Amino acid sequence: DPIADYGSFGFDVDGYLPCPFPPPTESSLELVPTEIAVYQPCGGVFGVDLRVNNIYNLTAFEVCLGYNPAFLEFDSVVIDPGFLGGTGRDVFPLPPAACTPTCQPSGVRFGAYTAGSENAPSGSGRLATIRFSPRGMGAATDSLCLQNWEFTNDDLPPTIIPLNAVHGLAITHVPFC
Repeated sequence: DPIADYGSFGFDVDGYLPCPFPPPTESSLELVPTEIAVYQPCGGVFGVDLRVNNIYNLTAFEVCLGYNPAFLEFDSVVIDPGFLGGTGRDVFPLPPAACTPTCQPSGVRFGAYTAGSENAPSGSGRLATIRFSPRGMGAATDSLCLQNWEFTNDDLPPTIIPLNAVHGLAITHVPFC
């Protein structure tokens, strides 16, 4: 490949690094926390965060989150503009829609895109909080899973960012308060 640009060291001034750091192959996507106990008769809504780690120039994302409707009812998705808009870009959430994961009977697709002349965000941060309420009354174990995600950067044309490590979430349903 031809050399596209040169970096420089900075002595008492900032240096310049034209290449992505860390390499996109080290990027990961995870649900936080990785385990949760849900006390079903108590009611209420609980949230799970979607985090991205070591991403470079993220301009848009979409993901399908799989869940079991026998145990959980989808409530809402709140896109966190803190990371996506952290460089000054405008953040535009996509409305949640049904999706068909192979890892669970139901799913919800959500995401956001950004626009602006500022650099797209790089690094790690929270992208969204997904809220569910428990269903059913028996003791059980369940999980949330991530599938069919697409993360793009602001290259021209935009390219899909590979995400190697994906973590799901284990749920223990407790039949008492």
